[in-house]
Amino acid sequence: MSEGLRERMQEMRTQKPTKSQRRLLEYFSHSDARRISHYSISEIAGELDMADATVLRFCRALGYEGYRDFRTALAAESFSSGAEGYLSGLAAHFTEVLHTCSAFFDEGKLEAAANMIKAARMVCCLGMGASFCAAMAMHERLLGLGVASFCERDSTLCELFISSRGATDLLLVFGNDPHIERCAALARARGMRVVAVAGERLWMRCDLVLAKTSEPDRATELFAVEALCMSLDRVLRELP
Repeated sequence: MSEGLRERMQEMRTQKPTKSQRRLLEYFSHSDARRISHYSISEIAGELDMADATVLRFCRALGYEGYRDFRTALAAESFSSGAEGYLSGLAAHFTEVLHTCSAFFDEGKLEAAANMIKAARMVCCLGMGASFCAAMAMHERLLGLGVASFCERDSTLCELFISSRGATDLLLVFGNDPHIERCAALARARGMRVVAVAGERLWMRCDLVLAKTSEPDRATELFAVEALCMSLDRVLRELP
């Protein structure tokens, strides 16, 4: 594993870890890091028959902000064994990530979202924290395709913007956050269409959810940007 993660886990072992922490230490120490580094927190918890919150507390006890940061450190293990095979290992990892991401999406839903974007007068892209990168990428791609777009990472400013919009506009959200949920609810109240990349908080607030995962990560969100823009380009050019 990367030196930082290895050292943190070793330190936890010396500090009388709880029973759950010991199980997680053993799990992450003996599992294939490349395989589990793109598991969701729910998938990890399911394999160990424990709550998502237990896994999250473990990550924070190691000094990470959350599971996403921990998983990034875990993924580095695949590339920390030296120079030999570094690039081939990196390529294999990204290939596996892309295959995993592609399984989350359905071309029919992507086409439906593309048609909603085409019909919208204005598309508001919203993402907070790490999800803002994907929201900004989507915003820039939409402008490149000639679609009127607005991008914001601050929920208060986004709420003000949404308050001035209506039924001919669309909110496209990235991430799974209570603030985003509130913006989605406001958008629906204003008559806007709402499309989410993923996130169980948003399933009841949206007209369409693209990915079949409750916890989207950065790779899934950026894959969604590329997939959705490919579908939109086909719709705009009226390709079969």
